Amino acid sequence: MMFHMKQKYCAEFDEDDATAWKNTLPDAIKDWDEVKNAKDGESFWNQMSNMRSMMGQSIRIPTEDAGADALKEFDERLMSKVPSLMRKPDFEDDAVMASFYQQMGRPEEKDKYVAPELKAPEGIVLDETLAGNFKDIAFKNGLSQKQYEGVVKDYTASSVGVAEGQLEAHQQGMKELSTEWGAAFEQNLGRAEAVRSKYFGDVVEDINLAGAPIVKAFNSIAEKFGKEGSSNLIEETIGRSNVLAPAEAKERLNEILSNKDHAYWVAQDPSHKDAVDKVVSLTKLAHPNMNTDTEKLRA
Repeated sequence: MMFHMKQKYCAEFDEDDATAWKNTLPDAIKDWDEVKNAKDGESFWNQMSNMRSMMGQSIRIPTEDAGADALKEFDERLMSKVPSLMRKPDFEDDAVMASFYQQMGRPEEKDKYVAPELKAPEGIVLDETLAGNFKDIAFKNGLSQKQYEGVVKDYTASSVGVAEGQLEAHQQGMKELSTEWGAAFEQNLGRAEAVRSKYFGDVVEDINLAGAPIVKAFNSIAEKFGKEGSSNLIEETIGRSNVLAPAEAKERLNEILSNKDHAYWVAQDPSHKDAVDKVVSLTKLAHPNMNTDTEKLRA
Protein backbone atom coordinates (compact mmCIF):
# COMPACT_ATOMS: atom_id res chain seq x y z
CA MET A 1 0.00 0.00 0.00
CA MET A 2 2.72 2.42 1.00
CA PHE A 3 4.89 1.37 -1.96
CA HIS A 4 2.07 2.11 -4.43
CA MET A 5 1.41 5.42 -2.73
CA LYS A 6 5.08 6.19 -3.11
CA GLN A 7 4.95 5.45 -6.83
CA LYS A 8 1.81 7.51 -7.26
CA TYR A 9 3.12 10.62 -5.57
CA CYS A 10 6.58 10.39 -7.10
CA ALA A 11 5.08 10.08 -10.60
CA GLU A 12 2.97 13.21 -10.33
CA PHE A 13 5.76 15.76 -10.17
CA ASP A 14 8.70 16.74 -12.30
CA GLU A 15 11.85 15.13 -10.93
CA ASP A 16 13.75 18.36 -11.67
CA ASP A 17 11.53 20.25 -9.25
CA ALA A 18 12.96 19.56 -5.77
CA THR A 19 9.87 20.78 -3.93
CA ALA A 20 7.01 19.87 -6.23
CA TRP A 21 6.74 16.39 -4.67
CA LYS A 22 5.65 17.92 -1.40
CA ASN A 23 2.59 19.40 -3.06
CA THR A 24 1.34 15.90 -3.90
CA LEU A 25 1.23 14.91 -0.22
CA PRO A 26 -1.91 15.13 1.91
CA ASP A 27 -2.19 18.41 3.79
CA ALA A 28 -2.17 16.54 7.12
CA ILE A 29 1.49 15.50 6.75
CA LYS A 30 3.01 18.41 4.86
CA ASP A 31 4.21 20.03 8.10
CA TRP A 32 5.93 16.90 9.40
CA ASP A 33 9.62 17.31 10.19
CA GLU A 34 10.29 14.27 8.03
CA VAL A 35 8.81 16.12 5.05
CA LYS A 36 10.58 19.38 5.75
CA ASN A 37 13.98 17.71 6.23
CA ALA A 38 13.76 15.36 3.24
CA LYS A 39 15.85 16.46 0.24
CA ASP A 40 13.49 14.78 -2.21
CA GLY A 41 10.54 12.42 -2.45
CA GLU A 42 12.69 9.34 -2.76
CA SER A 43 14.51 9.99 0.51
CA PHE A 44 11.21 10.81 2.25
CA TRP A 45 9.54 7.52 1.28
CA ASN A 46 12.65 5.53 2.14
CA GLN A 47 12.57 7.11 5.58
CA MET A 48 8.89 6.24 5.98
CA SER A 49 9.60 2.65 4.99
CA ASN A 50 12.38 2.37 7.59
CA MET A 51 10.17 3.84 10.27
CA ARG A 52 7.48 1.29 9.51
CA SER A 53 9.98 -1.53 9.93
CA MET A 54 11.13 -0.10 13.22
CA MET A 55 7.58 0.20 14.48
CA GLY A 56 7.15 -3.50 13.98
CA GLN A 57 9.97 -4.12 16.43
CA SER A 58 9.01 -1.48 19.00
CA ILE A 59 7.41 -2.17 22.36
CA ARG A 60 4.70 0.13 23.62
CA ILE A 61 5.15 1.36 27.17
CA PRO A 62 1.99 0.86 29.27
CA THR A 63 0.43 3.88 30.93
CA GLU A 64 -0.52 4.22 34.57
CA ASP A 65 -3.93 2.82 33.70
CA ALA A 66 -2.54 -0.58 32.64
CA GLY A 67 -3.37 -3.61 34.75
CA ALA A 68 -1.04 -6.23 36.26
CA ASP A 69 -1.34 -8.57 33.29
CA ALA A 70 -0.46 -5.84 30.81
CA LEU A 71 2.51 -4.78 32.89
CA LYS A 72 3.69 -8.37 33.19
CA GLU A 73 3.39 -8.87 29.41
CA PHE A 74 5.35 -5.67 28.79
CA ASP A 75 8.03 -6.77 31.24
CA GLU A 76 8.40 -10.17 29.58
CA ARG A 77 8.57 -8.70 26.07
CA LEU A 78 11.13 -6.16 27.16
CA MET A 79 13.31 -8.76 28.87
CA SER A 80 13.12 -10.98 25.78
CA LYS A 81 14.39 -8.13 23.63
CA VAL A 82 17.09 -6.99 26.10
CA PRO A 83 18.21 -9.98 28.21
CA SER A 84 20.92 -7.93 29.94
CA LEU A 85 18.31 -5.84 31.75
CA MET A 86 17.76 -6.62 35.43
CA ARG A 87 14.45 -6.23 37.21
CA LYS A 88 14.30 -4.03 40.30
CA PRO A 89 13.98 -6.49 43.19
CA ASP A 90 11.49 -6.42 46.03
CA PHE A 91 13.77 -5.42 48.89
CA GLU A 92 11.39 -6.86 51.46
CA ASP A 93 11.40 -10.35 49.90
CA ASP A 94 14.38 -12.34 51.22
CA ALA A 95 14.17 -14.97 48.47
CA VAL A 96 14.10 -12.32 45.75
CA MET A 97 17.00 -10.47 47.33
CA ALA A 98 19.03 -13.67 47.64
CA SER A 99 18.61 -14.23 43.91
CA PHE A 100 19.46 -10.61 43.21
CA TYR A 101 22.64 -10.75 45.30
CA GLN A 102 23.72 -13.91 43.52
CA GLN A 103 23.21 -12.23 40.15
CA MET A 104 25.36 -9.37 41.40
CA GLY A 105 28.21 -11.73 42.23
CA ARG A 106 27.69 -12.85 45.82
CA PRO A 107 29.00 -16.40 46.43
CA GLU A 108 26.49 -19.14 47.16
CA GLU A 109 27.89 -19.53 50.67
CA LYS A 110 29.85 -17.23 52.95
CA ASP A 111 32.77 -19.64 53.19
CA LYS A 112 33.31 -19.33 49.45
CA TYR A 113 34.63 -15.79 49.83
CA VAL A 114 38.37 -15.82 49.12
CA ALA A 115 40.35 -13.55 51.44
CA PRO A 116 42.77 -11.19 49.67
CA GLU A 117 46.50 -11.38 50.31
CA LEU A 118 47.48 -8.71 52.81
CA LYS A 119 50.92 -7.37 53.69
CA ALA A 120 51.79 -5.17 56.64
CA PRO A 121 54.73 -2.78 57.06
CA GLU A 122 57.60 -3.82 59.30
CA GLY A 123 56.67 -3.57 62.96
CA ILE A 124 52.92 -3.90 62.34
CA VAL A 125 51.06 -7.13 63.08
CA LEU A 126 47.83 -7.67 61.14
CA ASP A 127 44.75 -9.25 62.66
CA GLU A 128 44.52 -12.37 60.51
CA THR A 129 41.04 -13.15 61.80
CA LEU A 130 39.57 -9.98 60.32
CA ALA A 131 39.08 -11.28 56.76
CA GLY A 132 37.47 -14.49 58.05
CA ASN A 133 35.17 -12.75 60.51
CA PHE A 134 34.06 -10.26 57.89
CA LYS A 135 32.69 -13.01 55.65
CA ASP A 136 29.50 -13.18 57.74
CA ILE A 137 28.90 -9.45 57.34
CA ALA A 138 29.74 -9.49 53.62
CA PHE A 139 27.36 -12.37 52.90
CA LYS A 140 24.53 -10.87 54.94
CA ASN A 141 24.79 -7.59 53.04
CA GLY A 142 25.07 -9.19 49.61
CA LEU A 143 28.65 -8.23 48.76
CA SER A 144 30.29 -9.73 45.71
CA GLN A 145 33.75 -11.27 45.90
CA LYS A 146 35.28 -8.07 44.51
CA GLN A 147 33.40 -5.89 46.98
CA TYR A 148 34.41 -8.17 49.85
CA GLU A 149 38.08 -7.91 48.85
CA GLY A 150 37.81 -4.14 48.51
CA VAL A 151 36.29 -3.63 51.96
CA VAL A 152 38.83 -5.94 53.64
CA LYS A 153 41.73 -4.16 51.92
CA ASP A 154 40.40 -0.68 52.72
CA TYR A 155 39.69 -1.53 56.36
CA THR A 156 43.11 -3.13 56.72
CA ALA A 157 44.80 -0.10 55.18
CA SER A 158 42.95 2.16 57.60
CA SER A 159 43.92 -0.04 60.56
CA VAL A 160 47.54 -0.12 59.42
CA GLY A 161 47.55 3.67 59.21
CA VAL A 162 46.32 3.92 62.80
CA ALA A 163 48.82 1.30 63.96
CA GLU A 164 51.69 3.10 62.24
CA GLY A 165 50.75 6.31 64.03
CA GLN A 166 50.61 4.50 67.36
CA LEU A 167 53.95 2.79 66.71
CA GLU A 168 55.59 6.09 65.83
CA ALA A 169 54.20 7.71 68.99
CA HIS A 170 55.37 4.73 71.08
CA GLN A 171 58.89 4.86 69.64
CA GLN A 172 59.09 8.61 70.15
CA GLY A 173 57.87 8.28 73.73
CA MET A 174 60.46 5.60 74.56
CA LYS A 175 63.18 7.68 72.91
CA GLU A 176 62.28 10.66 75.07
CA LEU A 177 62.17 8.44 78.15
CA SER A 178 65.64 7.09 77.30
CA THR A 179 66.92 10.65 77.14
CA GLU A 180 65.21 11.52 80.42
CA TRP A 181 66.59 8.51 82.27
CA GLY A 182 70.00 8.41 80.62
CA ALA A 183 72.22 5.68 82.06
CA ALA A 184 69.40 4.63 84.36
CA PHE A 185 67.15 3.65 81.44
CA GLU A 186 67.94 -0.08 81.39
CA GLN A 187 67.80 -0.26 85.18
CA ASN A 188 64.43 1.52 85.37
CA LEU A 189 63.06 -0.50 82.48
CA GLY A 190 64.04 -3.66 84.35
CA ARG A 191 62.29 -2.41 87.46
CA ALA A 192 59.18 -1.66 85.46
CA GLU A 193 59.29 -5.13 83.94
CA ALA A 194 59.60 -6.71 87.39
CA VAL A 195 56.50 -4.82 88.57
CA ARG A 196 54.62 -5.74 85.40
CA SER A 197 55.37 -9.44 85.62
CA LYS A 198 54.50 -9.67 89.32
CA TYR A 199 51.40 -7.49 89.50
CA PHE A 200 50.12 -6.64 86.00
CA GLY A 201 51.02 -9.64 83.84
CA ASP A 202 47.38 -10.27 82.92
CA VAL A 203 46.94 -6.68 81.74
CA VAL A 204 50.27 -5.79 80.13
CA GLU A 205 51.90 -8.56 78.11
CA ASP A 206 55.18 -6.87 77.14
CA ILE A 207 56.83 -3.94 78.92
CA ASN A 208 58.59 -2.93 75.70
CA LEU A 209 55.21 -2.40 74.04
CA ALA A 210 53.49 -0.83 77.03
CA GLY A 211 54.46 2.74 76.24
CA ALA A 212 56.46 5.35 78.09
CA PRO A 213 53.69 6.48 80.51
CA ILE A 214 53.10 2.92 81.75
CA VAL A 215 56.84 2.19 82.01
CA LYS A 216 57.30 5.33 84.11
CA ALA A 217 54.34 4.44 86.30
CA PHE A 218 55.66 0.91 86.97
CA ASN A 219 59.12 2.26 87.73
CA SER A 220 57.57 4.73 90.17
CA ILE A 221 55.86 1.84 91.93
CA ALA A 222 59.22 0.07 92.22
CA GLU A 223 60.83 3.20 93.65
CA LYS A 224 57.99 3.55 96.14
CA PHE A 225 58.61 0.01 97.36
CA GLY A 226 62.24 0.93 97.91
CA LYS A 227 61.47 4.12 99.84
CA GLU A 228 59.04 2.28 102.08
CA GLY A 229 61.77 -0.19 103.02
CA SER A 230 59.91 -3.25 101.80
CA SER A 231 63.01 -5.45 101.58
CA ASN A 232 61.34 -8.39 99.85
CA LEU A 233 59.69 -6.15 97.29
CA ILE A 234 62.97 -4.30 96.72
CA GLU A 235 64.76 -7.53 95.90
CA GLU A 236 61.96 -8.65 93.61
CA THR A 237 61.39 -5.40 91.75
CA ILE A 238 64.43 -3.10 91.87
CA GLY A 239 67.34 -5.21 93.04
CA ARG A 240 70.28 -3.61 94.80
CA SER A 241 71.69 -1.32 92.08
CA ASN A 242 70.49 2.27 91.85
CA VAL A 243 71.61 4.21 88.79
CA LEU A 244 70.33 7.78 88.88
CA ALA A 245 68.46 9.43 86.06
CA PRO A 246 70.02 12.65 84.66
CA ALA A 247 67.51 14.91 86.40
CA GLU A 248 68.16 13.39 89.84
CA ALA A 249 71.93 13.34 89.20
CA LYS A 250 71.84 17.07 88.39
CA GLU A 251 69.97 17.81 91.59
CA ARG A 252 72.48 15.95 93.69
CA LEU A 253 75.40 17.46 91.80
CA ASN A 254 74.05 20.97 92.37
CA GLU A 255 73.67 20.23 96.07
CA ILE A 256 77.38 19.38 96.31
CA LEU A 257 78.62 22.23 94.12
CA SER A 258 76.51 24.83 95.94
CA ASN A 259 77.70 23.64 99.36
CA LYS A 260 81.15 25.18 99.84
CA ASP A 261 81.57 23.26 103.09
CA HIS A 262 81.27 19.93 101.28
CA ALA A 263 84.35 17.67 101.27
CA TYR A 264 84.60 18.18 97.49
CA TRP A 265 85.76 21.78 98.11
CA VAL A 266 88.04 20.99 101.06
CA ALA A 267 91.23 19.33 99.87
CA GLN A 268 92.36 18.52 103.42
CA ASP A 269 89.12 16.68 104.23
CA PRO A 270 89.69 12.88 104.58
CA SER A 271 86.62 12.31 102.41
CA HIS A 272 87.77 14.72 99.68
CA LYS A 273 88.86 12.00 97.23
CA ASP A 274 85.58 10.11 97.61
CA ALA A 275 83.68 13.37 97.17
CA VAL A 276 85.57 14.10 93.94
CA ASP A 277 84.82 10.62 92.64
CA LYS A 278 81.17 11.20 93.49
CA VAL A 279 81.08 14.51 91.59
CA VAL A 280 82.71 12.85 88.55
CA SER A 281 80.16 10.03 88.67
CA LEU A 282 77.21 12.41 89.09
CA THR A 283 78.47 14.61 86.24
CA LYS A 284 78.58 11.65 83.87
CA LEU A 285 75.06 10.65 84.89
CA ALA A 286 73.75 14.22 84.67
CA HIS A 287 75.25 14.81 81.22
CA PRO A 288 75.37 11.40 79.51
CA ASN A 289 75.95 12.90 76.06
CA MET A 290 78.62 15.35 77.12
CA ASN A 291 82.34 14.68 76.70
CA THR A 292 83.23 15.37 80.33
CA ASP A 293 86.79 16.23 81.29
CA THR A 294 87.02 14.11 84.43
CA GLU A 295 90.59 15.07 85.13
CA LYS A 296 89.56 18.72 85.33
CA LEU A 297 86.86 17.78 87.81
CA ARG A 298 89.34 15.80 89.88
CA ALA A 299 91.72 18.74 89.94
